[in-house]
Amino acid sequence: MKIKSSRLYWFLKFVNSIVKLYPLFRLKQIKNPSVDKTILIFTSLAIFSDHLLIESVLAKFLRKKNIKVFIVLCDKQMHLCHSSDRYSFANNMNSEASTDKKQKQICNSCSATKEIFENFVDFNTLNYSEGINYYDSNDLKIPHNMKEFIDSGFIRFSATSEDSELKSLPDWIKSKYEKSALLSFKASYGLIKKYNPDIVIAHHGIYVPQGIVQYVSSILDKTFYSWHFGYRKQTLIFSKGNTYHKEMVDVEKSQFDLNWDEDKRLTIMNYLISRQTGKNDWIYFNRNAVNLDLDKFDIVGKTIITFYTSVDWDAALHFPSSLYKSQFEFIEDLIENFRNFKDLILVIRIHPAEITGSNPAFVSSENYINALNPSQNVKVIPATSKVSSYDLAKVSKAVIVYNTKLGIELPPFEIPVIVGGDCWIKNKGFSFDIDKERTIEYYLKNIDNLIVKPYQVELALKFAYYFYFERCIDCPELVSAGNKFQIKLDNNYLNFKNHGFDLITDRIISKSDVTQSE
Repeated sequence: MKIKSSRLYWFLKFVNSIVKLYPLFRLKQIKNPSVDKTILIFTSLAIFSDHLLIESVLAKFLRKKNIKVFIVLCDKQMHLCHSSDRYSFANNMNSEASTDKKQKQICNSCSATKEIFENFVDFNTLNYSEGINYYDSNDLKIPHNMKEFIDSGFIRFSATSEDSELKSLPDWIKSKYEKSALLSFKASYGLIKKYNPDIVIAHHGIYVPQGIVQYVSSILDKTFYSWHFGYRKQTLIFSKGNTYHKEMVDVEKSQFDLNWDEDKRLTIMNYLISRQTGKNDWIYFNRNAVNLDLDKFDIVGKTIITFYTSVDWDAALHFPSSLYKSQFEFIEDLIENFRNFKDLILVIRIHPAEITGSNPAFVSSENYINALNPSQNVKVIPATSKVSSYDLAKVSKAVIVYNTKLGIELPPFEIPVIVGGDCWIKNKGFSFDIDKERTIEYYLKNIDNLIVKPYQVELALKFAYYFYFERCIDCPELVSAGNKFQIKLDNNYLNFKNHGFDLITDRIISKSDVTQSE
């Protein structure tokens, strides 16, 4: 990850942004119409070219429908942000001055992209400094608590939620996130108060600054939408009122109790099968998986329970209902319980994204587990392994998840899923949820009684269809330009009869939930 700290890396990020945005240079600029409805889109970080591309197209589709739209960008106001992480600084955080120098490098590349964007792509932009000045000049002091967002930004920067590692980092790193959160708050609050938009949009809805935008919107009682790239190729997710990470936890049965037919069943079953190779997905971390060799792991003929970890910093969102403080605490409880169940085998599959993700986990779950000195009936499959997670599920009596989305995919195949954290399938009627009464020990004692009943299979299929096909909105105008989220506009997208952005903008303008169906 040392390349991430180089000047060349951030220069290439800038060049890539311009290449991605070039098709928009040629589009006719649509001036803000004189209408009552106004929308602010907080892009914030221009260096994220794929995000800026999505939000630019979104703005153009909204303006075509007679909506006044401003795109908000940071103009070097934050000390650390979503672009910052320990790998950007080559893990060298002993000197505040050296870190400031690296952050300046990031800000310069981001600002250079911003200036080209403002001059050639979209003239209707607002800057953080305007919001900060408005906030300060109008003395808009109100009580606010941004600890959740500061902590999440700090954890993402650190690439771990492990407490001792967080405490070992210099105090000034978290202090910079506190200052950045305050400036993001002032910028968001000032701009929303000044322009009084009907709707606010921001990517992701967590961390700094995006989580702050969501928080301020709720304080000021503004309709808010967060967005994210979908899991299927050529799809986007928009969530009303919160980040979809949290909003999906609270989805109720009535929302995914769809009019069900054989076409929907076949569609979701075929897609879930394709997930095993990732051929239809933008997001996949083990594309060239290999078949499981049971003999190699000495688990032939034994009762296997597989635990699938999440990337720990990505699993560290705060939920009031959480039984465990962190995935690490859950792992400790899990390993302690298996000391008393020697007739069961616990296979722990470390998430491949610990090493293949854009922000790799700094604390290895494998090392953490080994340091707990687990009993002989605990087997660890490292993040480097190409073993298929799906093959493991097929030979397991049950599986355990903390909050990985793999939990969605297994109940449709009658595989029992025990939920330890705030996984989206929790409380949906087809998972086995750990709580104060039904503990890990309870489920291990009753492992033979964990059966996914036919009505639960149907519930699980409906929920999977709801997420992957109702919430992930088809956008044929977007095509892949590389791995994971790298996208570009189809060269002929203006000639398309059906645009995903038409559906998305119609839903946003009417302040409705953004779903594929009415």
